[in-house]
Amino acid sequence: MATSTSSGTVPTSTAISSSTTSALDETYGKGIGTALSTALSGLGTSTSNAVTTTNNAAMTTGKEGFNTLQGQQAAAGISPNSSSSALEGSDYWAQFDTNLNSTDANMELSEENTLINSLQTAGSEHGADESTFSKISSIATPIIEGAALLA
Repeated sequence: MATSTSSGTVPTSTAISSSTTSALDETYGKGIGTALSTALSGLGTSTSNAVTTTNNAAMTTGKEGFNTLQGQQAAAGISPNSSSSALEGSDYWAQFDTNLNSTDANMELSEENTLINSLQTAGSEHGADESTFSKISSIATPIIEGAALLA
């Protein structure tokens, strides 16, 4: 499931296979294993609202900036229907999207890194073999890299 925004699609959940859940249950016990599985499957959901709120506020600011650009062009005698105006507008929105996508990706990566660090800490405190977290990391890494593609 994903949420569409002006800057792209923000993942809102990550499917965890039943075999991963079973492996976590076997390694950490039913309670902790299930909690870890739930935490992993929730990667991205905590920041979805924050990303949406940030994007909405950024769009308002972006529109105000674009209106300022158009006003500056008009003051310089550039017609809003000219190719110069179109090129400047296109450049403005391309830079805006690049910056917004970078902000979104950083928010998602920050949350995911925090969750992974928390899981690793919980695992080492539990006294379990941390090689399981290598397996979890191999599952989570493509998710994290996918979020980086939003940038």
